Amino acid sequence: MGSTTHHGLPSHTSGGRPPHADRRAAMDERTAMFEEFVADARARLTRIAKVRVPAWTAEDLVAETFEVMYTKWREVLADPTPPFRYACGILRNKVVNSRRHTNREVLPGSADLLDLIEPQLEESAEQTAVRNIQIDTLTASIRSALTQREQQTFVLHYVHSLTTAEIADMLDINPATVRAQLKHSRQKLKRSMKHSFTLHDD
Repeated sequence: MGSTTHHGLPSHTSGGRPPHADRRAAMDERTAMFEEFVADARARLTRIAKVRVPAWTAEDLVAETFEVMYTKWREVLADPTPPFRYACGILRNKVVNSRRHTNREVLPGSADLLDLIEPQLEESAEQTAVRNIQIDTLTASIRSALTQREQQTFVLHYVHSLTTAEIADMLDINPATVRAQLKHSRQKLKRSMKHSFTLHDD
C-alpha cells in the first residue's frame, strides 16, 4: 500500500499507473483539500480579521491569505503546523501591514458576546431583557476596562474560540503573554461589573 503525507494525502507510490497519472491524481487531491480548507476556514478567518480591521478590509486580507496559501499548499501539507494556524500567521502579517495606514480597533457587537452570558433554562421575556442589559454592560466594560491588546485577546479567545497558540501567532506575541492577558482581562471585567453577573472562566 502507498505511503501518505503528514496530513494524510496519498503519495501514490505504488500501482500500475504511469507516473504522470499519479502526479495528476495527487494534484487533483491537493486541490480538493485546499478547496475544502477554504470553505471551512473563510468565515472564521474573516471574523478574526474583523477584530483588528474594518469588515471590507478583512475580506480582502482573507482572500489574499488564501492566495498565498494556494501557492504554498504542498509545503503546508508537509508541515506539521495545522493549516489553519499557518493561515493565521499569514493573515497576521497582512493585518499588520494594513494597519500601518489606520489605528482603528474593531470590537464585536452585543450579539457576538451573547454566548458569554449564562442563559437561563426556559428563559422568560423578563430574563431575556435582563440578559440583554448584561450583554450591554459587558460590551461597555470591555471597552472601558481593558487595553486594546487585552480587548483583542479576549475577543479572539472567547468570541472566536481561538487557542492561546493561535492568538499568539495572530498577534505575534508569546503564548504565555496571551494566557496572562486573558487572566488579567477576566479579573478586570469581574471587578468592573462586580455583581452584574458571572463571567465564564475557561
